[in-house]
Amino acid sequence: MTFPGAPSVYYGDEIGIRGAPDPDARYQDRFARWTFPWDQPDEWDRDLLEYFKAVIALRHAHPVLRRGEFIPLYSQGNVFAFARHGEGETLLVALNVGSEAEAVSVPASGSWKDGASLRSLFGSGQASAVGGGQTMLSLPAREGIVLRIA
Repeated sequence: MTFPGAPSVYYGDEIGIRGAPDPDARYQDRFARWTFPWDQPDEWDRDLLEYFKAVIALRHAHPVLRRGEFIPLYSQGNVFAFARHGEGETLLVALNVGSEAEAVSVPASGSWKDGASLRSLFGSGQASAVGGGQTMLSLPAREGIVLRIA
């Protein structure tokens, strides 16, 4: 929801539908998608559904996520960070896809200066003030953070 372009959610991802072996032995596709369980809402992953609703709301609340400039900032190991700039704001997005927490120093973009304030909009990571052209981030395993830069 923070990357450029139209988001794409494959049906059922928002409630945690899994794949299953195809009952027809000719195909044996262990990644076949189950049908959507409309009549079994008690089986839906409600936490995952709420997460999807929150990131969709974030995208709707910040036009920069739909139309802003994309500025890659950091890509090392399991961490990727970028900024979205325009529409009257700058957001910093950082993701840790690894199974261990990461602390990284992300270069500040030309769209914000040393001493800029950082306000967390989404996620559970931590960020320290911008200084020396860097923003320090602490990201839990398999988490991300979206920050407003002002």
